[in-house]
Amino acid sequence: MIPDPKVHALMQRDVHTVGPEVPLAEVARTMTARGVHHVPVVDGRRVVGIVSALDVAKVSLERWVPDRETNDAWLSGVPVRDAMTALPEVLHPQDPVRVAAERLGGGAFHALTVVDPSTHELVGIVTTTDLVRFLHDQLRG
Repeated sequence: MIPDPKVHALMQRDVHTVGPEVPLAEVARTMTARGVHHVPVVDGRRVVGIVSALDVAKVSLERWVPDRETNDAWLSGVPVRDAMTALPEVLHPQDPVRVAAERLGGGAFHALTVVDPSTHELVGIVTTTDLVRFLHDQLRG
């Protein structure tokens, strides 16, 4: 086991991001294509929010309109900024993994953006799945 492991050891570095004006339909397609449930929202490289699959579902007409085309048209008119969680909690790459575990373990969210502490620019993301995989690998030896 790594002594006092840091967030950089488990964070995903190849993170797809979107701007706040991107239509939710595009985000939904990206989530499906990439197999992810969370997408950081950035202005340049600075994190301004995070949008989850649940956020998209809350705005979606899918429950009431079975026509996918109608739902996609609806979501195309809704910008990410209207559905995202603004100014989400963040981690820094040198934070201990236990900090990520404490925050994710609270159950309020299932992903945390990782930012450079000096520039506040996005450098990664940590999800509950990343944390479970990391712990599994550490316990396996």
